[in-house]
Amino acid sequence: MMHSIAVGAGVVLLASTVAACDNESTAPRAVDLADVAAGWTEAFTVTGTKTEPTYIEHVTITRDNNVFTVAGGAMVHMEPSIESVRLDDDGTIEHVVCPAAMDCTTSRPLTGFLATASVLSAARSGRLTGTVIPQSFGNRTVVCVPAEQIGVAEPVLDPCLDIETGAVLAQRHRRSGMYDGPTFDPWSVTVSASSAIN
Repeated sequence: MMHSIAVGAGVVLLASTVAACDNESTAPRAVDLADVAAGWTEAFTVTGTKTEPTYIEHVTITRDNNVFTVAGGAMVHMEPSIESVRLDDDGTIEHVVCPAAMDCTTSRPLTGFLATASVLSAARSGRLTGTVIPQSFGNRTVVCVPAEQIGVAEPVLDPCLDIETGAVLAQRHRRSGMYDGPTFDPWSVTVSASSAIN
């Protein structure tokens, strides 16, 4: 009787060990933010929608080497807003196109869909550090960067960037852990990467 109990316990222990190993091999592993940013493509185009309470925004974000652009944010019958910035090799960011209703002379950190430029600026100036665990966003995988690293004081939202291209797909709320703010509808996102034109 004792022998059969010992064998049974051994089998249970072995099964638990195998299950634990399987869980460890499938669990997301932390990635180094600087290493991830170094592997991003130099050009991408992302299209998708962002649902508001009374309408749906159609948004396009692009990267062409060091130029980052977001277009959209308007209802279908309105002219879309366009904002574009250039990132220098030393991490300096300057506006190329400024929306009419925005003051682009301020030194505020770029957030929202243009946060890719801010994250790469941090990387180029040696300020992008640490590791994060990749998250799922629709059928894409994203890394959510602590917004302090791009100069945001007391952040509520962290930008979540496509792990393959660096395109901002979402923002994650610090308290709820939910995607919020400037965030694509996950089912609407189309991401294409290419070589830079300029």
